[in-house]
Amino acid sequence: MTVTCVYSVSGDYAGWPANHGAWQFGDELLVGFLRGPFKRRSLHNIGHPREKILARSLDGGISWAIEKPDVDFECSEEAVVSADPNIDLTRDIIRACGVYDHGGEACAVSGGFYVSSDRGHSWRGPYKQPHRNGMFGTSRTCVVSSLGLVLFSHSAELFQDEVSIYRANQDGVTYVSTLDTGGGRAVMPSAATINGDLYVALRRRRSDRCWIDVRCSSDGGLSFGPPSLVADTGGHNGNPPALLAIGESLICAFAHRDSGRIVLRVSHDRGLKWDREFTIAIGTCHDIGYPQLFLARGSVVCVYYWSQAGESQSIMATRVPVGEVMA
Repeated sequence: MTVTCVYSVSGDYAGWPANHGAWQFGDELLVGFLRGPFKRRSLHNIGHPREKILARSLDGGISWAIEKPDVDFECSEEAVVSADPNIDLTRDIIRACGVYDHGGEACAVSGGFYVSSDRGHSWRGPYKQPHRNGMFGTSRTCVVSSLGLVLFSHSAELFQDEVSIYRANQDGVTYVSTLDTGGGRAVMPSAATINGDLYVALRRRRSDRCWIDVRCSSDGGLSFGPPSLVADTGGHNGNPPALLAIGESLICAFAHRDSGRIVLRVSHDRGLKWDREFTIAIGTCHDIGYPQLFLARGSVVCVYYWSQAGESQSIMATRVPVGEVMA
């Protein structure tokens, strides 16, 4: 297991890669995050101004370079474009934006998204997320390019999010279905496919309980089977999952904020049961996690934000050989 620093600057707070997108092009990895001045506050120690940043690796997560995108990834009501773009998910990547995404305060109520055709070097948009009126967009970028699907999350009130699935192609973005989760918060989807079946991991919350579950669809997102519980995620509003498929197995990454741990958990039977947790980082701060997962150069690469108590947050990448994770 090897840990690499993606971004760490004294006096800066860097956080929440789960909110800000992750994309892969072979060994080339691209991750978004938010940075701002470290300022002690009651919840998150980040002040203003805040800036949305990209980190790029050309060697499978071994080394990273920081980039400033050519847009600010905001989508105000005045700026958002209602018309859907012509999207080709074999070429294009999408970056979702929402009101509650740690830096999306200027976003249109319904949310929006940007599109890049050159691996994130330039972006066009913002475009309006298709969703009914009265909902506000809460972002995590979740695209299943092999199925031509995009997953957006929306809410009518805080902590009551739901996830809807859309098809993206030359005709634009069209509605497919909304996940029926039986009530409670369902937000920040992460998806993977095995032999054409779609698996979606969700950050869940009902009252004071927080957990992660995974659901499977065998019909392209039209319907889903019952949930598979990955783990309870404790207090501090839980933590979002990152999901990765390797062969017939699923890997889920998340943080246990109560114990200050970043963990991987593996299912060798497509989510029917989940094996022991594999800890990749442990500390004494609860303001951590929000991971993204990649498979590159024979390793599982987990990117997350991290801090020891009293330190400003950094973006880190842990690489674990696949054999070690799957054992």
